[in-house]
Amino acid sequence: MGGVQGTLKNGGNIQTPHYFLANTGVREQNFSTAIGYRKTDIGVEVFYSQFHTNLGIFSGAHIGSTTDLLEVIQKGEPFIRSDFYRNIEKPNQQINHHLLKIKAFYLLKGNRINLTIGRQFNRRAEYDLHRTTNANQPALLFRLTTHTADLIFEHKPVAKKISGQIGLSSLYQYNFNDGRPLIPDFEQTNMGLFAIERWLHQRWEIEAGLRYDWRKMDIFRFVGNVLNPTEKRFRNASGTLGAVYHAHEMLTFRLNIGSAWRPPNMSELYSKGVHHGAAAYEEGSDALQPEVALNTISSIEYAHPRFRAELGFYYNAIQNFIYLKPQNEPILTIRGAFPYFKYVQTQATFTGLDLDTEWEMIPQKLIHTQKLSYLRGYDIGTDNFLVLIPANRIDNGLSWQFGKVFLWDDVRLSIHHLWVDKQRRTPPNSDFMPSPSAYHLWSIKIAGQLKTLHLQWSIEGQNLLNTAYRDYLNRFRYYALEQGRNLSLRIRYQL
Repeated sequence: MGGVQGTLKNGGNIQTPHYFLANTGVREQNFSTAIGYRKTDIGVEVFYSQFHTNLGIFSGAHIGSTTDLLEVIQKGEPFIRSDFYRNIEKPNQQINHHLLKIKAFYLLKGNRINLTIGRQFNRRAEYDLHRTTNANQPALLFRLTTHTADLIFEHKPVAKKISGQIGLSSLYQYNFNDGRPLIPDFEQTNMGLFAIERWLHQRWEIEAGLRYDWRKMDIFRFVGNVLNPTEKRFRNASGTLGAVYHAHEMLTFRLNIGSAWRPPNMSELYSKGVHHGAAAYEEGSDALQPEVALNTISSIEYAHPRFRAELGFYYNAIQNFIYLKPQNEPILTIRGAFPYFKYVQTQATFTGLDLDTEWEMIPQKLIHTQKLSYLRGYDIGTDNFLVLIPANRIDNGLSWQFGKVFLWDDVRLSIHHLWVDKQRRTPPNSDFMPSPSAYHLWSIKIAGQLKTLHLQWSIEGQNLLNTAYRDYLNRFRYYALEQGRNLSLRIRYQL
């Protein structure tokens, strides 16, 4: 078995409802292939993908003084106006990503052994608008290589009721930089050992798991012109306990309580400089400690042949929660003025609910879907809300299945409406710009296929009413509106 697929993308400047965003074009070429061999008791699959993209970075986000930056933020309009063009100028990013992954399994006396190994190489070059010397060389070049290996042993059921697995996961990663430093060169080694067991009895399912993780980081940082290598080690154990009760063939209850652990990553510890992709200046702290969380998740699921609904509740208490905090004032650098963010820690709680429904209003013809999300993030340390937490939202969709239309098979039409509320739960004066107003977005999509030619197609329109809005989690909202009406045609040919 095997397959090959690829995509090409060539885009020009993004258009908002009122203006174009200068230098926001994109060039993208993706390629992937897979080949495999499988028998009853053994199987191997090899997957390779290559991703290349050249991204223009909005020119209006690079401003020469803090006075001009504050004026842009206050007005909400960019200084730089543009027409439509496809050329990608500086600042821009060129990214090359290669992934090679090999998966294999072997059945041994009713047990299953799974092995997955992989290698990723990511090269990201950033070209600066203000670089005057060696203009053809990137101002910053990352070369990140990651090796992973996972070995899992799934034992055969015990007494036809207990099944489970034990596993070992590992990662070795190293990064080299050229140009101005944003994060230092580093090597990182991760090891994780885990075990999960599941017990089935009549209407009950009980699952328990334990995991132990260890991480070692070697950081090669310069203090002045002197190399000052540093080593950091983190380790922690975590666990989970969950239960599922099938009260009825259509009604299921779930409850899960578990602990989680996440050490700070390299950007959170040591970043110090302009993050072009976010048009912001970010600063880490090497005093950050690992996050430790206690998570509680419960849900109720109702599944009828024509109606399905799942209501989930969660409460997460996180010690040493790490997040990017906007500072009081922007910062002026030799590359311009930028909003200034620092990685900080606090004691935080996250409370929320999700509701997903699917209603087959007319059998095999008309389907309604709904997704509702509510989230409340609170900073116990300051007795106030957290900044930059997603706003509440509801997504409704209607889909009509036409079936065969002339030569086309599986023709379907769908209409979606997304409502995103204003994020009102924010600390006062905690951001460079107030949270944006609520907004409504409409989209439509028609799709089908020609089975005889292995051809699939779709036509999609997003933000049909050309609504002017800003996304609270997008830091480019300081400079400009989000993308306006967008129409796209996709054609896929499967060999």
